[in-house]
Order: sequence, then structure tokens, then C-alpha cells
Amino acid sequence: MHITANGKEGASVFLGITERDLATDVPRGENAGEKVAHGPVVRALARVGKIGKGPFQLEQALKVEPGWKRDRLRAVVFIPDGPHGIRGAADAVCREGLRGRRGA
Repeated sequence: MHITANGKEGASVFLGITERDLATDVPRGENAGEKVAHGPVVRALARVGKIGKGPFQLEQALKVEPGWKRDRLRAVVFIPDGPHGIRGAADAVCREGLRGRRGA
């Protein structure tokens, strides 16, 4: 995956991988026997660098765990703006160029 970002010098750049269409079977309690659907779940999150004087650029191979469904993954890149805001964000469907963690 190729990442290019512009922003305030020194700002951190984060990359997250999410997976959609996940559900949990509930074995006990008031929802026993039900299947609970989840919104996209963050599978991985990492700070991949900082913005310097020019545009931030990174070529990043995405590592996929064996149990993840590759056709349900998205890459999310974001730049925080202080403790409570987001300066910029983008996402893309992950379909090509994904490598499994084993042998990667």
C-alpha cells in the first residue's frame, strides 16, 4: 500500500486495518443463542511515521493474520489533531498486495 499525506510538521501518521461483517455467537446470559453483529472491528493499529518538512510518503506491506477475511478488510490512515481531533483521514479497500504474517 502506498501512503502519501500532507499535514503539520511533526504530526503522527497512523495506519489501521479494519474487518467488516463480523459477528459473535452469545453462549450465555439474556442474549444466549443469539448472534450479535458488529460494526467494523479494528484488527491492527500502528503509528507508521511522522510528517516532515515535505509530504509524508510510505510504501507499506500489510500483514494479515490467518483468520482474517481478506475481502472484508479496509486500510484506514489518519492524522490526529491534538488529543480529541482528526486533522485528516482516508480509507481504501484492501484486496491486492496483502501478505499473511507467516512467511511475510
